[in-house]
Amino acid sequence: MSKESTKNRYCEELAWLNIREKKWKSDKVRVGVIGVTSSGKSTLINAILGEELLSTAVKPSSSQLVSCIKSKDRKGFITFKSGEIVTLEGGYLTKDNLKKYTDEDENAGNIKEVEDILLTVPGFDIDERIVLIDSAGLDAYKLEAHEKLSLEVLLPTIDICVFVTTLKTNSDAKTNMVLNTVARHNCPIIIVQNMLDSLEESADGTKTKHMIGNEHKKRLLRIIDKSDIKDKSLIKTIQISALNAMKNRGIGKHAPHSSHYNSFVKKLNSLVEEHIPHIENQRSISLYTKFIQLISEEEIFLDGSLIVKDEFIYEGIDEKLSSSFKGINENLEFQMKKLSVESVNKEYSKKITDENVNELLGEIKKRVKSCESNILSYIIKYNKILSEVAKSLNIPLRDLVKVNGFNEISEPQVITEIKMIQKKTEKAGAFSNFSRWIGDKIGNSNWGYKYENVPRDVLDKTRTINEIDVYVRRAHKTYMNTISNWVYGAQKSIEQMNIEIEQQRNSYKLRQQKIVETTEVSSVMKALKILIEELVVDSKKDGTNYTLYETDDTEEDKTLQNIELSKYQKGVMELSRILMRKIHQSSLSKAEINVNAPTKKMILAWDMHCLLNFSWRFMGIKISDELMDKVETQGVVINNYIYIADPSIKKIKKLRNENESLSIYILVNAHQDGAAKKQIDKLKLSENISKEDRVFFVIQDFDSLIAANGISEMKYNLSEYYKEFVIETNMGMLLINDDNPLFNLAYVHNQIEPCQSLNEEQKVIQILKERFNYLFYDNVAEVIGDLIRSDYGGEKTI
Repeated sequence: MSKESTKNRYCEELAWLNIREKKWKSDKVRVGVIGVTSSGKSTLINAILGEELLSTAVKPSSSQLVSCIKSKDRKGFITFKSGEIVTLEGGYLTKDNLKKYTDEDENAGNIKEVEDILLTVPGFDIDERIVLIDSAGLDAYKLEAHEKLSLEVLLPTIDICVFVTTLKTNSDAKTNMVLNTVARHNCPIIIVQNMLDSLEESADGTKTKHMIGNEHKKRLLRIIDKSDIKDKSLIKTIQISALNAMKNRGIGKHAPHSSHYNSFVKKLNSLVEEHIPHIENQRSISLYTKFIQLISEEEIFLDGSLIVKDEFIYEGIDEKLSSSFKGINENLEFQMKKLSVESVNKEYSKKITDENVNELLGEIKKRVKSCESNILSYIIKYNKILSEVAKSLNIPLRDLVKVNGFNEISEPQVITEIKMIQKKTEKAGAFSNFSRWIGDKIGNSNWGYKYENVPRDVLDKTRTINEIDVYVRRAHKTYMNTISNWVYGAQKSIEQMNIEIEQQRNSYKLRQQKIVETTEVSSVMKALKILIEELVVDSKKDGTNYTLYETDDTEEDKTLQNIELSKYQKGVMELSRILMRKIHQSSLSKAEINVNAPTKKMILAWDMHCLLNFSWRFMGIKISDELMDKVETQGVVINNYIYIADPSIKKIKKLRNENESLSIYILVNAHQDGAAKKQIDKLKLSENISKEDRVFFVIQDFDSLIAANGISEMKYNLSEYYKEFVIETNMGMLLINDDNPLFNLAYVHNQIEPCQSLNEEQKVIQILKERFNYLFYDNVAEVIGDLIRSDYGGEKTI
């Protein structure tokens, strides 16, 4: 810039540097937090913020991303697509006010058109160079393509991924999917096994919480080893209790050591320190490539060639971007036409009858899923093109891609109505038999028969077609929102790339047109060479020396001691376990008798520890260590009980006798409703159970629901399971698999004889307290009240 001529010659390069300088000075390390809904992701972020600002409900939040940074000012900025910004501060910055923009119930499908949400708080507990991005929950039920799309769009824009899962095997498949997606983006990751507080010792007393925690840790390491991530050094793991951390952080205290929260913060901050050289290396590569190319071109000029090259090096890239984008848009529009109500009605709805309704409904759902899958593949394909162009332009992808979230849809149901129809039945008696025989001979089919009016569920075609219309319109609207969100972000990226290309094109033209002394150019190039040689550039590596992937080593481990119990102490412990089992088995027997349940039992679970505890508490059967692997891989039959972990239709059909009826106990993690529904849906219960079977849904991890105040929502969600997955004649009861048997006892009793008033509720609690006072600790009475209190006008939950 010392001479006007060289300043003019390199004005575009100077502008390019000024833009980079401004951006990189204000840039922060982006840490994206992802996790299955109700894994405790929002609770962990609230702990980091030092106050409860994000909703921690069981239902998923909306698709809007929330960014959090440290600042002396406590504010929330809601930016809309229109450009309007709403600022929440002081008493207005609350969880309830934020929910208006982040909660799916209050901002369904982002109808309010929120673009960005930024929270700035002084209590932010991690490195101030970090911006924490809270993504929408990966709710696993019927939203696989949406969550994959969300990951594909989010991961290129972040530097570090924090994946919050739980210590339960329910989340193994999700962990595997996330790790394999992360592998494609080479993103450093911390895997947080949350809900450490929910661990309980084995019901038979042979394993401590610590031992079970170690088993979950080893299981995670096996998943990591089998994942597609080549460089395992990009992975760190830790087990924490976000809930215990939040409880203390929310009242201005330090998180307790037992929560392992402080170890998590330390790991995250250290990973940021390790990753910053990687970011700097990306920038160095960008600078080096940009100016080594400039030097090369100017050296040609210095050799006497006024024209650097016949063609601009990036010629046609902008046209390629535009042409590809147009092609993708046309494909997306075609998918939307296939999903129009008119198209679906023409092919399916008008042909619906009682006999084919389920088959055609399945075809409609397949079409929706096919469109969803195609949309996903087209968007991923173009994102790859964007990445390749960004790389060719020496633009770090994290500087470019615009992130937008995605929404969900629910499926339609067949609507039936009860009608009285005439049913032909045989009359009793010898004379009637003779009449039927004569009638068959002379062609009178009514002799010896009678007709009765009986109620029958028949297809309500009008309402079912309306339900399908609503479903298709909802799917169409949802995918249009998905597409428009992505298009909006892609256009931002294309605009930025086009600016880069145009800037370089102008620079190219200027250098051909401007006449300057070769000594000036030579002087600039000489100085430039010296500068870029000082850049530390590693084009083959990340530029970061990550430590080998590690698990959490906590001081708590060192405090554990083996203590020898006296015979008296051992006796009291064994008596208490016997008593607990008696109460569990008594309430189970009452439930089975009430629904006329078959004596042969099948237990289905996705978490081995919960299955073992359920078997010991409710069946009195202890599964040996030798049988555990078999239970997980293929299932086993013990006496009159069938045990299957990680169940599948194939395993169930192999182990059950088709001629025998079963009591089927399905253990569900009700705190993670979406994941639980996905697991149950795969079993196709309505197609694979007999009329005499009885299905019991068993709630596990009940203490997590208590801690999250999720009992009321759990009762409603599980009541819907019977409507969605099981035919009415197979309805069993809802059970609770918890260390305290009073919860299950009270819940079973209330399903048989529901409380109709507050007085009845108090009477039940009082009777239980008189009989089992030793089991009333902390908030047991309050929890029982939540369980037996009717939220639906005094009617049964199921």
